Amino acid sequence: MKIALVFGFAPPEPGACAVRAMSFARHFQQAGHEVRVFAARRAGVSEGVFDGVPVVRTPRQQPLALVRAFQRWTPDVVLASTGPSVCAFGGVLAARWLRRPVMLDVRDLELYFLCAYGAVRRGSLKYFALKFFESFSLRCAQRVSSVTESVSEALVRTYRVPPQKILLAPNGVDAERFQRNEERGAKVRQQLNVPASSPLLVFAGTPGPFELPQLLTACAPRLTKRFNAHFLFLIAAAKGTWAERYVDELRDTAEQLGVSRFCRFVDGVPNAQVADYLSAADVALNPNPSAYPHAMPVKTHEYLCCELPLACKSTAGSELERFMSQRDVGFCARTWAEFADQLEQAVAHLDEFRAKGKQGPQVCYRRSETNRLVLSALEAVNGFR
Repeated sequence: MKIALVFGFAPPEPGACAVRAMSFARHFQQAGHEVRVFAARRAGVSEGVFDGVPVVRTPRQQPLALVRAFQRWTPDVVLASTGPSVCAFGGVLAARWLRRPVMLDVRDLELYFLCAYGAVRRGSLKYFALKFFESFSLRCAQRVSSVTESVSEALVRTYRVPPQKILLAPNGVDAERFQRNEERGAKVRQQLNVPASSPLLVFAGTPGPFELPQLLTACAPRLTKRFNAHFLFLIAAAKGTWAERYVDELRDTAEQLGVSRFCRFVDGVPNAQVADYLSAADVALNPNPSAYPHAMPVKTHEYLCCELPLACKSTAGSELERFMSQRDVGFCARTWAEFADQLEQAVAHLDEFRAKGKQGPQVCYRRSETNRLVLSALEAVNGFR
């Protein structure tokens, strides 16, 4: 079977979207299928073969370019992933144009997210365009996968997607790639010039809506003064994207608080080396967007797989709070004041708190199971033709 994966981001770009695309691609290849990843073209980002997977770039807002790319390769089935919704829409439209079956992978509710953070105004032209992209894609797809139960519930409630059409395919971790290695972690500490005796708190991912300046403001002055704690930010912000301004804001906040010398900002780390940096840390900082309760970021499971206890901040009833309430792997606060108090107590009793992370590899979601479920769904979708 020839499978086309249409994703907004792909290697060499960083981030969870590219990681999910490559995890699917490698699993499908190992199962004997021919796979190509089709991603949005961006300045300075190349196409080619990455880790054995061909990556093709087409203009993001030109679905006909994707149609022409499909015509040259003629896939049997298409898996299109949100967000951005316009990329998934292009994949669904191209599949429909060529009468190929298509499955939609819903990573996030983009329109909900953008409206919650004021990036899109309800009732605007852009709002209706995105609403159309999402509705059209959901209606035309033979099957829909979602990353969390709350996203599935929102698809049923808001978009009237039949529940039997939805497959739960949660974010997970490639367990063989994310294992704690104390020796490599110690080397990373030396490279970063972080004292071996200092608690190291890590955040990995795109800074974006995770309110990291508020986190620093609430916690950094207290923890650096009392414990000589250090903060490590592994930045997965693609150059030239909206996320870059959040990185600048985070650096400015550290400078204004007078804690810059306790902060380490590292970007461009290949996914295969992220575990080395996580192995250097003692605690994972895992705040969730306050206006987006549906999120369950893949980094949650990467932290756990590397035996890091979680310091979480989320809203009441969120997907993350639900997850944490069922597992003793850290804490989940609802306000920054509560978060700061609990984090200070955790660092004060660091050995006891770190022990909670030891069970992380047993409770994290494994990407291999998600890959298996999605491939089975694609094979069934392809049988509809």
